[in-house]
Amino acid sequence: MCNIKAAKNDRGAEDEKNPGVRTVMKTSQISILQIEDLIDVYINTFNNSSWSESWETTDAEKRLTDIINTPGFIGLTAMDKNKIVGMVLGNIHRYSLQNHYYLQEMCVIPEYRNKGVGSFLVCELQNFLKKQDISKIYLITERESLAENFYIKNGFYKSNNLQLLGKTINS
Repeated sequence: MCNIKAAKNDRGAEDEKNPGVRTVMKTSQISILQIEDLIDVYINTFNNSSWSESWETTDAEKRLTDIINTPGFIGLTAMDKNKIVGMVLGNIHRYSLQNHYYLQEMCVIPEYRNKGVGSFLVCELQNFLKKQDISKIYLITERESLAENFYIKNGFYKSNNLQLLGKTINS
């Protein structure tokens, strides 16, 4: 089981057992009622220079609403006080005799990156899914990217069995 207690941060009370680690982060399950805040986090994350994407509010709302309304949805936010600073979203898939979790989106706002928030979210998600009898998490990410390195650092591995294929459809 994952043991990260809190994200490293410049704010909050120091954890007495782990000097230098702050105990300000908490998680909560995502609700559609949070959609405006989730959109802000999403756009703030992916329109940043690290990703250089161009999300408009209506497109981000559609993407996030579609994920949240998918059967088997599970999503968590990382909160610093009452502010959402990160989130992870996905849904449960049945595969043979097991339940798997497809992690569709994960993001941490730029000012909270490299402070342990993403690892904290992965850890909390893992602990939550374990209680739901989920046996595996899988995701799609860009090859040889910061995201790929982050996931590998957090215990994910490259599949030897699966290959992602795509096809462009011209109009």
